[in-house]
Amino acid sequence: MLTPFQGRFITAAAACMVAAMPLAPAARAQSTQPNEKAVRLAPGEVDLRPRFRVGDELKYVMTLENDGSTQIPPLEPSSQTSRQQIEFRLKTISTDSEKGSVVELIYDSLRVSLEAGDQKVEFDSRKQSPARKQNQKPARATDPDPLGEPADPAESLTDALAPIAGSKLTLTIDPDGTITQVTGGSELAAALVGRYAGPIADPQGVKDLFGPIFSLRKAKPSAAPGEKWQHVDRLEFPMLGKLRLTTDYTLKSASRGKATVDFRGTMDLDTETGVQDQSIKLKDTRYEGSYIWDTEAGALDSMQQVQKFTLDGEMQGATVKITSNGRVKIERQRR
Repeated sequence: MLTPFQGRFITAAAACMVAAMPLAPAARAQSTQPNEKAVRLAPGEVDLRPRFRVGDELKYVMTLENDGSTQIPPLEPSSQTSRQQIEFRLKTISTDSEKGSVVELIYDSLRVSLEAGDQKVEFDSRKQSPARKQNQKPARATDPDPLGEPADPAESLTDALAPIAGSKLTLTIDPDGTITQVTGGSELAAALVGRYAGPIADPQGVKDLFGPIFSLRKAKPSAAPGEKWQHVDRLEFPMLGKLRLTTDYTLKSASRGKATVDFRGTMDLDTETGVQDQSIKLKDTRYEGSYIWDTEAGALDSMQQVQKFTLDGEMQGATVKITSNGRVKIERQRR
């Protein structure tokens, strides 16, 4: 059965996997006036900056997959599998080279599959009937997150995730590409939505998830093939507090308007900023992957990443060992 603990673990694992995405530059949002200042390129260098133009839209499909196991003696070990596929658009509302940009994030569709033990529940927003959507009870921030096992997990999953498809968030992005504010999406505030949807329904989660798409992750806005750089992120991680991600990047190649960047990194608890639970250890961490950047359009073309980690120690008075193997894939959809 899909217990509350397992549900929260799947959400936490997905949140970690998503938040850890070490994208360097990313999605373009465009403007009728170039939002960026001119950059002088050295011979062989390519421009890795995103571009913003008012009214332009980019469409992406993001796939998050995770296989994990949970050991809580004396209970039998259990395995969990989750898969999320999110179709979303990024539309630039305004942009200014000095003040930054405002981008609208629209969730077009969402598919979720969760397996734990012998139970599997699924949700697909595209298969919802018009009547079901019309009669859907609006989510509220005061809706409870039940501690007991729901009578019908599939129904609970549908009720939780139905408000997401079609919802819109407004992202305020500073000139450096950092998301400074997330507004809108009041229908995503219910506890159940956060339990099953993870970071896509939480303002800070949205910053961690989509922030790297706009952030350059580099001291200068250009690079030449073979060039390397490093970036350190400090992010909140459920159950653990602060997580430090150290990522090494290499521009492998650049030709015909496409730049390929490989990355490899490690995760560890950021003891400098404090950890909520010192009894939990983060072990065997690894993530690596690559992305393709469209240098002509100023947009992320695609990205893929694999990631693994183990949590080992005491949690809520019990001895636990949780392993997670995740995969992230983002693809730009062309009309």
